[in-house]
Amino acid sequence: MHPQSPTVDEGKAISGVIVVVLGVEGVGKSHFINTVAGEELAEESDGLAHEDTTIQHFPLRNPAVQDPDDPKSTLVLVDTPGLDDYYSSTDLAWLRNLQDWITAQYALF
Repeated sequence: MHPQSPTVDEGKAISGVIVVVLGVEGVGKSHFINTVAGEELAEESDGLAHEDTTIQHFPLRNPAVQDPDDPKSTLVLVDTPGLDDYYSSTDLAWLRNLQDWITAQYALF
């Protein structure tokens, strides 16, 4: 199985403070994002061996910052697929996929 290519929503750059949530499969990355957001944004798997390889991002507005152009006005939580084994070829391909996703975000600025 090969990780999916990173996608960028509608060709728009993600602005704000970007937090990439990483961890092994089943550790609760999506649950963490939903807890921080206060609502169910990220789909949570029901255990290990979840085959989703999609990198998803969820922008959260900071109500304390009034200026929408201020980079601190948005917290972007990035949900990532679970890592199995850092040394496996699948995980290395996945890490390259994440690198491509981050590069694509900065290329849009």
